[in-house]
Amino acid sequence: MKQKRLIAFLTIFVLLGAMIQVPGAAYAADQPKITLKQAIEIAKSTLNLNTEGYVLNSSYVENQEGFNIWSLNWSDNKNNNENINVSVDADQGDIVSISWWTPYEQPTSKLPKYSKTDAQSAAEKWAVLLQGDRFKNTKLKEDVNKDYYRYSDVYSFEYVRVQNGVNVTPNNITVQIDKNTLKLRYFNVAWDKSQLADKSKAFNVDKAKEVFKNKLGLEL
Repeated sequence: MKQKRLIAFLTIFVLLGAMIQVPGAAYAADQPKITLKQAIEIAKSTLNLNTEGYVLNSSYVENQEGFNIWSLNWSDNKNNNENINVSVDADQGDIVSISWWTPYEQPTSKLPKYSKTDAQSAAEKWAVLLQGDRFKNTKLKEDVNKDYYRYSDVYSFEYVRVQNGVNVTPNNITVQIDKNTLKLRYFNVAWDKSQLADKSKAFNVDKAKEVFKNKLGLEL
């Protein structure tokens, strides 16, 4: 009887041992290429951030489009309430978005201190620094919201992705620069990682009409 109990106990022990996983073992297999520590170092060194005394909150997000992102937020609640949000691609290690808010005294003049040309130069320097390889394959989009930004405290620039002479929407790089300080206020890149279709295999409108007529048919 004792031997049977011992065998039963050992069997249960082995089964439980097979079910128990070492803490962190499964998580280690799912770790992103860029660790949280590396993402923080990338953000601080690239943007030259002095975050002493700031509170850091972080999160990791995976989405269906294949983007794995470290989201970092530094906030200074004691002094001037500065808030910095930075998103780092956890696979490639580049910065894909920035939201940088710093309170300052409102300018006394209604006219901006710097011109749009000055701001565009600043915006493109940031784009080259943060997304140089992608930025060289973009062109500046015409400012369709110029009336809106006329009353804003930022200049906004959108650079559309261009591939083989064709605009690839909604792939773009957006940069917003403060009109009175030329500081970066907002940066975001939306870029499809999948392989783009071969332009040489595309057919014209007449061919498309023919395919529609023959394959789908027309009904009155």
